[in-house]
Order: sequence, then C-alpha cells, then structure tokens
Amino acid sequence: MGQTLEHNLEALYRQLASLTRQVDELRRVVAEAEHDSPTARCVALRKVLQEVLYDVHFRRFGKRPGSGDTLEQLQIRLLKEGSFPEDLRSKANLVRELGNDGAHMTTPRGKNDVALSLGALLPVLEWYFRQHRPEMAISEQGSVNRESARIDESVSAADPPAPFPTRPKQKLWLAVGFGVLVLVAAAWSYYRAQPPKTANIAEMVDFATSVEKAMALPGNVETVQTVFADWQRRAHQLPATELRGQLLAEIEAAREAARLRTLAAVNEHLRTIQRLLETQTRQ
Repeated sequence: MGQTLEHNLEALYRQLASLTRQVDELRRVVAEAEHDSPTARCVALRKVLQEVLYDVHFRRFGKRPGSGDTLEQLQIRLLKEGSFPEDLRSKANLVRELGNDGAHMTTPRGKNDVALSLGALLPVLEWYFRQHRPEMAISEQGSVNRESARIDESVSAADPPAPFPTRPKQKLWLAVGFGVLVLVAAAWSYYRAQPPKTANIAEMVDFATSVEKAMALPGNVETVQTVFADWQRRAHQLPATELRGQLLAEIEAAREAARLRTLAAVNEHLRTIQRLLETQTRQ
C-alpha cells in the first residue's frame, strides 16, 4: 500500500505482461481505447471499481447487488460488513467521484484526473488480487505469483479462463479496465520521461484543477501528495539553478498545504509553480 504510483504502475504492467493467455484480449482493448478521452478513461476506471465491488458483494452474499443500489451504497454496505478495508474508503471515493462526474458529463476530465483516479484505484486492485484473486496477486518484488498462476498449456488459447465465469459482462468491464490501466501506464511512463522543461502552463492548470477537485473530497490527501511527489522528483532533474531551488521550495510548500487541507494556500503555491514553469519553458 505504501508503494509509489510509479512502482505500482510498473509492477502492474509486468503482471499484465505475464498473463499470456489474457494479454491478447488486453492488447485489443488497448488498441480500441487508444484515442479515448481522459473523461472516458475516468469513467472506465470507475467501472472497474464497480465490478470489483460487485464481485466482493457476490462472494460475501452469494448474489449481485440490487439494481437500485448506487455504488456508494454498495461500498458503505461492504464497509459495514467488514468486506472492504476502511483504509481504502477514501481511494474508492476518489475513483467513484471522478468517474461520476465524467459519466454525467458535468466536467471534462484531464490527464491528471486520470492519474489521480488510477493512483487511487491501484491499491484497491492490489487488495482485491491478494484477498480474492491470489493467482493474479503481485508479489513484493512486483512479479506475479507464478505458483498459483501457472498456465496449463494444454488449454486452448481460444478459451481463456474468465475472471468471473458466471458474469460475462463483468469480465468485459474488467478487461476494459485493465486495458485502460496498461494504456495509462504506457502514457505515464512516456510523460515522466520527458525533461521537466517541457512542462507548460496548460499542464499545470490541468494539474491544479485536479488537485482542487481531489481536495474537495474527504480523505484523499495522500493521493494528491503522490502527484506532488512526482513533480518534486521531476524538479530535482533540473540544472542546479536558483529556479530549481524556488520550484522545489514551492512544491514542498504546496505538499504541506495539501496535508493541512488549506486549499487557498495550495492554489497560491500552484500559481507560483505555474509562473516558475512558464519561465523555464522560455529559457
């Protein structure tokens, strides 16, 4: 749970790459999702959370939730029954809220919203794999539990095992969700590989908007902090100049303001960071 977003992304990518019979389907989903908007990806990530909670409910009660149950009601019920960890409540809330807004088309999403949603969903998936799908669990080294995930080569590739054989619709959405995760993982790897000087004002405005929305949700400071930490890492790659010192100081101040949940101070530091990055892009 304490792993960084980058480590979780890389571990998940290695995990998916080792699921040989399922990976062709995932690649197909990725190809179809290549041009999806950030809004569509946030909705897809919410759907993955929904199907995970549906399966947990099925395992606990032997039936799917009622058609009138909202995702929030389902999550509350599982929490009360001890079937969903309390420490994952805020992360599930963030995925749900970002996906809800996207589904209802009230606010267009940006790529940092996708990063926030993905960063919150990964610990939920890690818990789910370990608790309910140990054959797909990621080990501490980020590799698949091969002993329990051993593949019988005699089984036809045209007949891959369904994650949930009795619910084909759920299988589809989990496949879509994992495809989106692979796509986002690749995009994130490319994004963080770019030199910090390529950051521009539009990216920072998008980032600031994502932070503001995440801060409005109770208990999601740790997810916001993960994104701040990545910007801090990128700033350390800048040449040792006064600009780098100013940028690092502002990012650290913004992280502390986020921890204290003082949104006005977060936004003030973000505006300063924007100006500093704008200066960097002109050099």
